[in-house]
Amino acid sequence: MKQEFKDLAKYRLERARDTLLDAQKYFKDATLNSTVNRIYYAMFYAVNGLLISKGLSSSKHSGVR
Repeated sequence: MKQEFKDLAKYRLERARDTLLDAQKYFKDATLNSTVNRIYYAMFYAVNGLLISKGLSSSKHSGVR
């Protein structure tokens, strides 16, 4: 895998982790809609990172099903 793809996959996984940390903060504040939103995006970023590491990608949410 090219280094640029490795870097992008790493970035997506880091973004997923950071977004999940945001979700935990929202959960502690009992803002459930924001919590669910952040969890959704954390998973979206994580799956994107996985796809990129496998040589695949999608910029659309429907493409990561």
